[in-house]
Parts: sequence; C-alpha cells; structure tokens
Amino acid sequence: WHGGLAIHSGGTMPVPRTAEVKVLPAPVGARYGGQKAAPLAERLAGAEHLLADAAAVIVDYTQGGIYYDPAYQDRVAQAAKSAGALWIADEVVTGFGRTGRWFDFQGAQSRPDIVTLGKPLSGGAAPAGAVILSQRLVDQLEDKTWQTFSTFRGHPLMVATLRALVRVIERDGLVERVAALDGFMEKRLLDIAERHPSVARVDGRGLHWTIELHGPDWRSWYASSARSRCGDRHERRADIAVPGAGADHPRDRPRAASQRARPWTRGRRRRAGCGRQPFVSESVMTQAEGTQPLDELIEAVHWYFDALYEGDAELFAKVMHPRVRLFSATDEPMVELDLPTYMDIVRNRPSPASRNDPRHDRVLSIEVATPTTAHVRVQDAVLPKMFTDDLTFLRVDGQWKIVSKVWHYVLAEPGAPKV
Repeated sequence: WHGGLAIHSGGTMPVPRTAEVKVLPAPVGARYGGQKAAPLAERLAGAEHLLADAAAVIVDYTQGGIYYDPAYQDRVAQAAKSAGALWIADEVVTGFGRTGRWFDFQGAQSRPDIVTLGKPLSGGAAPAGAVILSQRLVDQLEDKTWQTFSTFRGHPLMVATLRALVRVIERDGLVERVAALDGFMEKRLLDIAERHPSVARVDGRGLHWTIELHGPDWRSWYASSARSRCGDRHERRADIAVPGAGADHPRDRPRAASQRARPWTRGRRRRAGCGRQPFVSESVMTQAEGTQPLDELIEAVHWYFDALYEGDAELFAKVMHPRVRLFSATDEPMVELDLPTYMDIVRNRPSPASRNDPRHDRVLSIEVATPTTAHVRVQDAVLPKMFTDDLTFLRVDGQWKIVSKVWHYVLAEPGAPKV
C-alpha cells in the first residue's frame, strides 16, 4: 500500500478510486532543511470551495513524513465544518502516545468527528483496530439504523490487550516520557543532519521521526531489478551516494572542492529498507561552482513526472514557464507547441494514471551550468509511447521553470497505434 500497489514489471500502480478524491495542499514544516512555504492562509485559500461537495476530510498525521501543526489542523477543521464535511483524524500510526500526546490531534483546539485507530491500540501485541465517533455523531445516529462489520470485533484477547496497554501507559507515565524525549531526539538527529550532506530534511514528534534524503520521490522507486539484493553492500551504497549541497551550505564547506571534481550518483530513501531504484542509480548530476543546492530543481522534476502521469494540467502550469516552447521531429513535419496547445493535448488524452499504467520515470542526467540555468534529460511514458525529453530549466523569480522541451519517442510495442 502506501500510495500504490507494487507491480512485477516495476513501479507502482495507483489503487482504483471508487469515488472522487480531492487533495488539499499539504502542511509544510521541518526541524531541519525542507522548503519555505507560502503563508497558511494563502496555501489553504479556497479550501471551503474545494470541499463543497466532499463527504469527509481525512487528516493522516504522518503520511510521507509530513507532520501536521496545530494551525494547519484548525484551519482544515474549520474548512470542513464550513463545507458541511466530516473531519476524520487518522491516528493509526500516531495514537496512544507515539508523538508525546495520547492523540496527535490534541495539539490543536479543534476536535475530529471520527478517529481511526490501529496497531498502537494494542501496543503491537495483538491485531487491533477501532473507529471512535464524537458525541455529536453519536447523537445524530440516535434514531438511525446502521451496522458495522468486523470478523474479530470485540475479540476478548484484543480487549484484554488494550486494557493492559492503557494501564501500563498510565502507570509508567509513557506519554510524558515520550514528550520529554522529543528534544533529545531533535538534538541527536539534527547533529547527524549537520554532518551528513545526504540529509535533506528532518522532522518529527516525540518518538516518531523522519529523515529525508536527497534524491527522487519514493513513488518513482522500482523493486523489480534483479540487483536489489539487500546483502549487496556495494550496490546499496551506490543507491544512496549523494553530492554535496553546494559550497554555501555549512554541511558541504569542508569538502566542496573534492566533491565538485566529479559527477555523482544520487538516490533517496525516505524510510529504512532495501528498495531498489534502478533509474536513480544511473542518474548523473553535475553542478558548476557557485550554484545553489539541487533540491528545488529535483522537486521541479518530480512535479514534471507527476504531471505527465496524472495528466495534471495545473501541475504542468506550475513547473512550466508561460512562454515555454515544445518541439519534436520524431514525425514529419516538425512539431512546435506553446503551453496552451500542449495543455489541451494533456486534458484530452487519457492519463497513464487513469489507465493504471506502470510508471517509467527515469532521470538520465541533470546539469546545473549556472545559478539560473540547468539541463535535465529524462525518460517517461504515455503508453504505447516511450519518451526521451530534454528539458531546459531557467530559474525565474526564485523558482525553476521549464522554458523548452525537446522530445523523441519510440513505441513500446512495435506496430502499436500512435495514440
């Protein structure tokens, strides 16, 4: 799970949606690194309109290593209430003290309509899960007929485990202990981050923390390579070797000269594990003297990949400059497109995600020549076409934008129609 189903040919396949899902802008924050974000009011402007016909809003407190701050939670709760939508707090990971509170939502003023609980409910000692309703919802259901089903609902072993867990947590003051360790964890993890240029971001609460490394988004990882054996130490090092963050960054100053003397292989692991990312280990990055860290450029490449796969015109508009030009000479005559024309093509063709196609995102090279110019060569697919794209980026108003795209394609299956 975690966002998709792994498929044997590599990549992930999105889980088919049985209802429309709308996504609010995620919270932004970090104890170390990360990116600057627009003010909360600006990021969530129009949330009520987006939720106008939504049945419920689900807040997952740690998905992707992103942690919700109180102001963000209260703003989302306010938007849900104004739109007449229920607010569901997903505490499957964070419930029962893991972040220094009994429940993570207690850090803000707002309170959810529904709380979902999972493994922390029994301390991992027995299969357990629960759905808790607010008193308001219980009152609304007073004269209604409704049912819930679970094979092991109310199982004596699970109930006994839960009772024992609560007694131990209260007796030993474990919630307070976790809260007290927050500062210790932050100090030690930030010390690691300062010493290792591979670390892009650190964030967490209590005893739940995330260390994010530089490299491609985890949704681009592949697990189909025969070279993915965890025991191969040399290959595992190649997967996560990273360049320095730039001479201006304090983590990189002692070894800036030696690191700039060579190209680098770069990869990312958001969580510990032995996943293999073949296309990442073959990506080569070069960075000229005096240029900024590559994090923002890499993020723009992620947006480009996601826009292609999801068929998301709005995301394309975010990463492409309004005056971008797109060219291809694969077919005669040569094709030249502007952004509005390309967006019409994107909107009117089935996206790879809608067809549950596997992802074929692959970064071949990234070259940052100056503080404001970069060239990125990638491979991707809108089946049956397999594309090689040459993207020219320009840093405009502090953001990397694609100003030109030149592409060539081949058919994944010879003789397939060129849809």
